[in-house]
Amino acid sequence: EEQIPFSHFACVPFHESGASYAVGFVEENGAPRWLCYAVPSPYYPIPPEALKGFSQFLPKNPHEPFGEGYFLLFESAETGEILFDTRH
Repeated sequence: EEQIPFSHFACVPFHESGASYAVGFVEENGAPRWLCYAVPSPYYPIPPEALKGFSQFLPKNPHEPFGEGYFLLFESAETGEILFDTRH
C-alpha cells in the first residue's frame, strides 16, 4: 500500500506452510479501478510461467530492487480485462 498510491490489500493464506499472496484494489476517483494480485517472490527477471506477459515485479523495498518482492497482476475492476505487461 505504501508503494502503490490509493491501494488497499489483504493477505490470503493458501497453504499449510503459511504461504500466502495478497489481493487488493487500486482506487481512481474514489472507486475501485484495478484489482491487483500480488504473488510473493524473490527478484527474478522473468515471471513465473503462469504470470508471464501478465505481471510485473515490485520489490518490497524500493532501495533493494533485486531483493524480495511481488509479481503483480492488474485486472480491470469494471471489465475483468487483464493489463498486459509487454516487456515479456
